[in-house]
Amino acid sequence: MKIIRKIKSILPILIFLLVTVIFYSQSIFSHKIPVPADILLGAYYPWLDYDWDYPVSMPIKNSLISDIYSQFYPWKSIIAESYRNFEIPLWNQYSYSGYPLLANFNSGALNPLNFLMVIFGDQTGWLLMLMSQMFLSMVSIYYFLKITSKNSFSNITASIIYGMSAFAVCWSQFMNAGFAMIYLPLILYLIKQKKYLFLPFAYFLLMTSGHMQAFIYGVVFSFVYFAYENWHQFKPKTILPFLMATAIGFGYMAIQILPTLELSSRSIRFSENYISGYNFGLLPLSKFITFLSPDFFGNPATNNYWGFFNYHETIIYQTILGFIAIVYFSFNFKKTKSLTKFFVISSFVVLILIFDNPISKLIYFLKIPFIYTSAAARLVFLLTVFIPIIIRDFLDAISKKINTHHLKLSLFLTFSLIVSQLLITVILKKYFSIFGTNFEWYQNLNISFRNTFLYLAISLIYIFTIYFSTKLKSLIYIILIIVIAEQLRFGWKYLPFVDRNYVFATTPIIDYLKNDSEKYFRVMAEKGPILPANSWAIYRLSSPMGYDPLAIKDYFIEYNQKVNDKPNDIGVSRYLEPEKYPADLLGKYNVKYLLAIKYDEHDYISKDGRIKLKIDEAQWKKTYEDRSVVIPKNSLYQPRVVINSLESQSQTPIATIDSYSPTSVKIKYFSPTKAILTLNDSWYPGWIAKNNGQTVDFDHSSHSRSLVVLGEGIVEYRYLPKSFTIGLVISIVFLLFHLVFYLKYRHA
Repeated sequence: MKIIRKIKSILPILIFLLVTVIFYSQSIFSHKIPVPADILLGAYYPWLDYDWDYPVSMPIKNSLISDIYSQFYPWKSIIAESYRNFEIPLWNQYSYSGYPLLANFNSGALNPLNFLMVIFGDQTGWLLMLMSQMFLSMVSIYYFLKITSKNSFSNITASIIYGMSAFAVCWSQFMNAGFAMIYLPLILYLIKQKKYLFLPFAYFLLMTSGHMQAFIYGVVFSFVYFAYENWHQFKPKTILPFLMATAIGFGYMAIQILPTLELSSRSIRFSENYISGYNFGLLPLSKFITFLSPDFFGNPATNNYWGFFNYHETIIYQTILGFIAIVYFSFNFKKTKSLTKFFVISSFVVLILIFDNPISKLIYFLKIPFIYTSAAARLVFLLTVFIPIIIRDFLDAISKKINTHHLKLSLFLTFSLIVSQLLITVILKKYFSIFGTNFEWYQNLNISFRNTFLYLAISLIYIFTIYFSTKLKSLIYIILIIVIAEQLRFGWKYLPFVDRNYVFATTPIIDYLKNDSEKYFRVMAEKGPILPANSWAIYRLSSPMGYDPLAIKDYFIEYNQKVNDKPNDIGVSRYLEPEKYPADLLGKYNVKYLLAIKYDEHDYISKDGRIKLKIDEAQWKKTYEDRSVVIPKNSLYQPRVVINSLESQSQTPIATIDSYSPTSVKIKYFSPTKAILTLNDSWYPGWIAKNNGQTVDFDHSSHSRSLVVLGEGIVEYRYLPKSFTIGLVISIVFLLFHLVFYLKYRHA
């Protein structure tokens, strides 16, 4: 009997593990990695010159998730490398001539699961991180659900829906929101069980996920949930342990929050108007259609998405079962138990804030920090937590006793809505076919018709299974099979899986740059489809260019003024791209090589793919070419370290890099007279200089640091920002508070 009980207790975990393995079976059994490296190889030079064993070139599955290869994969790779070298990942030396890494909240540098990449390497570690998101989020919400229901089937089904939800799938490869999905149910579990001693750790882990909005929404909702659970006994004795635990949790976060606040205040984040151009990501009412048919407006994985903004930023689909469940409890609201009512109401509040209306616009009118600069529909993170709980209660009701009248109404309404959606699409198609006013609309509606018809079929399967389950209870288990099949179909359709050999594959152009005998130099590419932003970081090449919402504003503006010849802060953007190519100015940024698409022997660079710009051959000399790409070398290039005498002398001063890591640069020098020693690396608060062991002041611009030296010695630049050290001290102090808290409440 004990063995049977033990098997039953671990059976849900084994099911979650099995589902996760099936979802990622292409990676486990077919040598593929779930990362959109196909975009790099199939859309950009120098990779585009090669077919990669395809008839023409590498096919691209999902072009709208390019941030993964241009930001998140490189970040995680650099972070893992830092930890392997026993360094704190404080600095990214590869973009913008260097800029903060840990301070960039999105990098998730403190996420404990980063150590999967540290231990198993970039590719295998990346896969294991992805699998851990799905598996652990299922486990986390399962134990929360288990508190209020002993129905294993409904708990397991709801947990699988949560871990494999459309939101979870679409955000999985961004390596942030998926981790937040692990920790929010854990926080709710601890609040429900009043296990406040562990709550600070859960809050800290939620923060380490690296998704600012999920973190803020999760913390805010945890307070709402605490108020709901304790509204009947709101006394200091009840509230104080929770508030103390929360305060300790925020104390732990200081190590991340203080550097992030410092970087945010110095970044372009609050100056660019990127999100306002998409109405702050507030969804138009037409997007409600996707609650029943997620691909009504197409899908980027099939290259036919024609909807508002970006697919993953607007996904609200929670399975047909989720829609039926929330409609049922809306009809049966009076007789619904309190917990279900709470999550139904919470779901409607979230929906109001997601869609475009006067209430939802208040957030952006009031400019709430870290919220108004991101897409409104990221609130779906909370909806993704609420709906599985509602589904669990719906399945519980089917298993026991359900209001058949309200159930029939819910099933009929769901069927009617999706049929109406289909009929309207047919009518509009007919209109555009007859009058021929807009052929593009006709094509788009064809996409909508196909995808809606598919989800009509899926909804019918759900409807009939649910209806007959009320008559024959054993049929309810078929719902689990339908759920898994539907979500596997959605996930496999959306996510790219690329052969390991093609994940950031190399080419002769890349090899030429990597094999340069001089280690410390920067490269850049012409503006266009060549070496896209941050992709060079994977090959450990450096550039003055970059792409990041938290790019340092002073650096961006100075580059734009000096090199791109743009006044003030015009065009401040997360994208720093070349507009002009002055060899002398780029030389000061340590740019040695320029990658350009070759048109003929002399015209290398194109502007916007149309106007050819001729390079002065005295300044840019062709050194290497391969197929469509040519590499001119900058004859006015300056090494990473430059030393210039301030007095006339017979002996030339010498300076060489002795060692170079992200947070420490040692430079050996010799100069018989006073000289200026310049390091062509960017400056940011936290960089200190020591000359022969003595801390010294130094001058700096946004892209260089310099000081006066004399004689022989070593200059060391070391990066250890006060925001990090103060944050670390605060975190340690709160660890002591936590110990006191533990001693006081351990028997409570």
